Amino acid sequence: MNPFFPGYTRKQMTAGILRIGLVSAYSILMVCAVALIRDYPPGHIFDRIVPYGIPPLLSFVCAAFLSIFVLTLEQTRTESLLFAVICTAFAVLNADILLIGIITDPQVALMISRIDHFFLVIILLGANLHLTFLVCDKKNQWWVVQLAYAIGLCMAPLTQTSFYFQGVYTYYWGFFAQKAILYDIMSALWLAGTAYCIAILWQARRQTIDPHKKDTIKYLILGFVCAGVLSLTNTPAIYGYEIYPLGTFIFISLLLLAYGLYKYNMRIAVQQLRTVLFTIGHLILLSGIGFLPWLILADRRQPLAVFAGILLVVLFYKPVQSAWDAVLNLMIRRSSDRIQTEYYTLTVRLSGIHHIKAIYREIRDWLFRVLANSRCAMFFYDADTKTFSGWRAWNPHHDAGFFRAAADQPDKETTWQIPPEHPVLNKILSESPAIITRPVIDRWMAGSALLPDGEDWLQEAGVIVPIYSRSRLISILIIGGKETGRSYTGSEKQMIRNLGVVLGPIIENARIMERLERLVEKRTGDLNFALADIRKKNEDIVKNHSLIKKQNHIFLSLLDTSTKIHAIGEFEELFAFTISHLKSLFPDLGFGIIFEGERAGVFETGAFAGITEPERNILLKMMKHLTAPDIDQRIKQDMPDNESADQPRGAENRNSFWTILPMQGRDERVIGKMVIKGSRPDPFTLNVISIFLGQVSSAAQNRLLLRRLETMAGTDGLTGTANRAFFDRAYEKALKRARLFPDVHFSLFIIDVNGLKQINDQYGHAKGDEMIRDVAGMLKSICRETDVLSRIGGDEFALLLPSTDSGQARHVAKRIREKEKGLTLTCFDKNGDTVYMPVRISIGTAGSDETPPEKVSKLADDRMYTDKKLYYQRVTRGPDTRNDPLAGKS
Repeated sequence: MNPFFPGYTRKQMTAGILRIGLVSAYSILMVCAVALIRDYPPGHIFDRIVPYGIPPLLSFVCAAFLSIFVLTLEQTRTESLLFAVICTAFAVLNADILLIGIITDPQVALMISRIDHFFLVIILLGANLHLTFLVCDKKNQWWVVQLAYAIGLCMAPLTQTSFYFQGVYTYYWGFFAQKAILYDIMSALWLAGTAYCIAILWQARRQTIDPHKKDTIKYLILGFVCAGVLSLTNTPAIYGYEIYPLGTFIFISLLLLAYGLYKYNMRIAVQQLRTVLFTIGHLILLSGIGFLPWLILADRRQPLAVFAGILLVVLFYKPVQSAWDAVLNLMIRRSSDRIQTEYYTLTVRLSGIHHIKAIYREIRDWLFRVLANSRCAMFFYDADTKTFSGWRAWNPHHDAGFFRAAADQPDKETTWQIPPEHPVLNKILSESPAIITRPVIDRWMAGSALLPDGEDWLQEAGVIVPIYSRSRLISILIIGGKETGRSYTGSEKQMIRNLGVVLGPIIENARIMERLERLVEKRTGDLNFALADIRKKNEDIVKNHSLIKKQNHIFLSLLDTSTKIHAIGEFEELFAFTISHLKSLFPDLGFGIIFEGERAGVFETGAFAGITEPERNILLKMMKHLTAPDIDQRIKQDMPDNESADQPRGAENRNSFWTILPMQGRDERVIGKMVIKGSRPDPFTLNVISIFLGQVSSAAQNRLLLRRLETMAGTDGLTGTANRAFFDRAYEKALKRARLFPDVHFSLFIIDVNGLKQINDQYGHAKGDEMIRDVAGMLKSICRETDVLSRIGGDEFALLLPSTDSGQARHVAKRIREKEKGLTLTCFDKNGDTVYMPVRISIGTAGSDETPPEKVSKLADDRMYTDKKLYYQRVTRGPDTRNDPLAGKS
């Protein structure tokens, strides 16, 4: 608080001084303008204003009005002061353009332009950046703002020289300044500063998640873009081209900026606008009435006309005021009338409330909504403890003027107790005032030994209302200052005082009703206790009956699954059947089976019910860590908060508990996991699920053994790899899994042995078979247990890699190429000399992550033929000694 002006903060004082300064500056500007054009005839002035002077006139009026008007909306914000200063700069600029369009002396026009740009250079660059940094809450790079102000201060004196403006041009709309080198520099800095402001605002809009702030920044970006575009249209005129400068329409940009900054203060703005309209309309009507005698009476009766005009103004002052106020009420309702209506509604609602806390909440919500105060607290006297205790809360819309619909302060309700020794409480008890305003609180605190404390709501109150009943203090209502920094009006203070009088009997009635309710609750408590045993016994009977019924249903399901589960041939059908039975028994839970099969950590197949696709994808990504002790927390951290604005799944994900049970084979090896989503399973539920899991694990183990037998039966006799029929079945299963789980990819290699026919022709088929076996052995040394290596033709192999994307497959291809370098076939030529023939293969690979699963085989085959073609092209050019280091004879 300001010690010289109690009740006003330093920023309020600054806003008031700036408002007075602006009014004074505009008054001086108007006097100077009148002095400059007083010798010109009215017809000349009218012809110069209409039509080319109308845009700068509108921009001047709009900028001047906004510069004063915004300081009455949010007096405690630095942003308001900066925006007012920016508006002032544009007001002076457009006054300059308007005047130099009227006057005919080029030297006077040049002087006006130089004086205008003196203030424009000082203010505009630094103020624009300063406002943008505050709006975006930018914490760093403030040196840019300081540099902008420094540049303005250094450049301002130079605007009065010919290095800035060297003269004026004469156009059809009037004079316009002729630029020099320093103007070019300053113009470039303004343009760069505007672009930098737009970039900062755009980045802040992308980073914020607050929709209100996004909307506000959107209008600020539009305002700066509009200002930049309009300012650029002044360039042709200042460079000597007779094109009307559209920068005179700058009021469009100012209105966009004002709307973005103050749209959440529209109610206050409308009331301020009503005050302005009321004052202007009242003066115009009275002026018209005062000038009536001048129009009616002859020239020789001028003294009588003056007397009659003054008399009419005095007589009609109040009637005109009332009539004009009534007309304005049809369009904009007076704030005091609205508050009075709201007050009557509040008293009616309070009369129907019979609980102390409900009274507090009703008053709190009413004050926040109607008076827009920052905080509210209400304390009630407790005769047992002899203390005042109660509740307090911040206005959830506190500080919402610029961006937010919610406050930085916590909006939750908290309890608080007034210390018995507090000086303000002792003053209230001793003096019994009806209402305590901010200046009185400051005076009381100045005489106490307490240090300033922001957490002490009695010290920080805007108004304190003691509430009495039968001359006893029973409650204290604390109302914080207004969120806009404005003081409470006289009518508002009177309404608050009346509220304190009304609340006394209402609080007393509420205390009586609460005591009666407690008595009734005590009497009915005995009846409820007596009925509790009967209710509990009935619940136990119903619960036991439901439990028996559920156990019977589970027993029948176990019998049904045990007979059917071993008759299912495919893993997918086996798991889907098990999951559907579990879901029917426990509809509130979600289930999933992740089957790894032969190799731990590699997904082979699975089934899910009651688990969403995003959840399923996260589970598959975390498959290797599902047995970790903290897996529930890990899953919740990776889950999205919500999937859409209309489906609040975030709360469901946070409240769900994830349970993981291992699927074990006969050798105690984990072959998969069962996932349970929902509430934490009780022992009975967990036991039932474990029985189902044991059955499906045993059946899955049998399927694995059967698959090994099928693999042995489907083995190629020459190479020991799988044959073509086995591969076709495995590939069909891979396609089916890819369709069922699109995020689990597979890769396929098509491999062909190069030069087999030449080996057969030159060294015999035995050497050709040896060459095929060497390639198969090399490929088997690289394969994993889950990979399927098949000989699908005479010299052609297929390698199927489950749970492998194309990027991982490329690493496997590199390993094959490294192994390939060591493959050499030992042969003997016609002379009996030993020949070491390098064995080379052509490889084509494709993955289901780069092409639809149905096209993987075709893509891999095409790539293999491309690789083979490149190989034979190299062979025809000569020996490939880099790839065949062992080529040649021994």
